[in-house]
Amino acid sequence: MIPSLSARGIRLVVVSGDLIEGTITPKLLERQSRGLIEKRRQAVGALPGVEEFGADIVQAGISETYSRGETVYVGSTELS
Repeated sequence: MIPSLSARGIRLVVVSGDLIEGTITPKLLERQSRGLIEKRRQAVGALPGVEEFGADIVQAGISETYSRGETVYVGSTELS
C-alpha cells in the first residue's frame, strides 16, 4: 500500500514500542507472570514511558528522517 499512499501524499511510518511504562500492558503481564516486568527492566534498563513514546510518535510524523514504510522502535528490541 506504500505506493498507493505515497501517490496521495501520505507517508506511513510505523512506531512500535517495548513495554510502555504507565500503560495497561505491563500491568496485565505482571498479573499473569509475577516478576516479569522487573526482569525486563533488568535486561534492558528503564522501560520507555508514555511521554517518551508519544514524543517519538510525534517526531516520526513530522520528521523527514524516516522513509515511507519504515518502522521506528521505542525502547529495546532485545528479547530477554
